[in-house]
Amino acid sequence: MAVDTTQQQVQLHVENNVATVTLNAPPANALSQQMMDELGQTFAELAGADIAAIILTGRGDHSFSAGANLEELAKHDESGNINFFAQLYQILDIVSNVRFPVIAAINGFAMGAGFELALCADIRIMNEKALLCAAGVNIGLVYCTQRLPRLIGYGLGKELVFTGRKISAAEALATGIVQYVTPSEELIPRARELARLIAQKPAQAVQASKQAMNEGFGLSIREGHLVEAKYLNEMFAYDDFHQRVNAFLNKEK
Repeated sequence: MAVDTTQQQVQLHVENNVATVTLNAPPANALSQQMMDELGQTFAELAGADIAAIILTGRGDHSFSAGANLEELAKHDESGNINFFAQLYQILDIVSNVRFPVIAAINGFAMGAGFELALCADIRIMNEKALLCAAGVNIGLVYCTQRLPRLIGYGLGKELVFTGRKISAAEALATGIVQYVTPSEELIPRARELARLIAQKPAQAVQASKQAMNEGFGLSIREGHLVEAKYLNEMFAYDDFHQRVNAFLNKEK
């Protein structure tokens, strides 16, 4: 059964254990105060949901998200802009740390804060005509300095942040920013295909694997193995562990 929740700037559709969150302020889908509020509410609602994965995308074919709403930034004083970005950092952390895998279906421009939002996803799929940009420097801001270089390396990461140049789908794929590039009409179907594949796996193992990778990032291998072992040991307590092992062994015979 499908479930739909519509706010003004964020739409939620849940079907077959997959949630699709759509930024709904076309054409730019810019991150406004209202959109951040609604994103926070939506992900809070999903935190306890019986789902396997979340697809995050933008309405229309122009932008995934063109970044922070510049009209709002222009109206704010210094303290207003500081508060705006403090809330944005909170939203980015929520998206990054939600227990379910998040698939960003990048349907158009992902610029500045919109690019950073896409980087919070666990898997990224990109329309072949879409463009990415660490655009903060272009308007005198410091942005995309943490997730991007850790994902693709500091040399290329610094170059993209310093120049604020646009990144094509081909370059994004070659450098590992995205995992897949598709024609526009195949973007959401490909995201759903991946989500369905994830949904076929034991939910506790998928979610614990995400937590282990998030917690282990930046640690030494030895320290990371301790994190992994903590979550691995939890898996042995589930009733279906031996059932799954025996089913696999019987399948191989």
